[in-house]
Amino acid sequence: MAFRHASGEGESSAPAYMAGRAAELDELRDVLLQLVDRDAEVYEKLVRTPERDAGDALDAFESPLETIESALAALRLLAVGLRHVPGGLLPECAVALHALGAAVEGGAAVCDANLRLLADGERGPRRESLSFLRRQVQDLTREIEEALAARGPAA
Repeated sequence: MAFRHASGEGESSAPAYMAGRAAELDELRDVLLQLVDRDAEVYEKLVRTPERDAGDALDAFESPLETIESALAALRLLAVGLRHVPGGLLPECAVALHALGAAVEGGAAVCDANLRLLADGERGPRRESLSFLRRQVQDLTREIEEALAARGPAA
């Protein structure tokens, strides 16, 4: 909402830029909603099928990992576009930060649990990838929180 407002309906120093970022965020929202459904389908399959193979475990890991990656992409857009959002809409950006953070943490919790189903367990490239993504999210969250704080008490 804040990005769309900054894309022409409101005040912005870069309306065309913000229109593009709003469209990208719309696409990421759609992807995240699809991932919720996909994760539920994978869960149902795992619960209903007593025999699990490596493919099932991988499916159970990939959906929440893609959720983390999509939320991280949205956080990147938020961090970059934040400076063009009118001050009165900063609280909406703070809400987006927290919602995306919850998506990341939820995805990470599911990935952690599902890693036990994978052959490489707590080691290997998937664990390292998850740790790397979490560090990126922490860095972006800190950056966005600092930018919100610098813009004023509205956030």
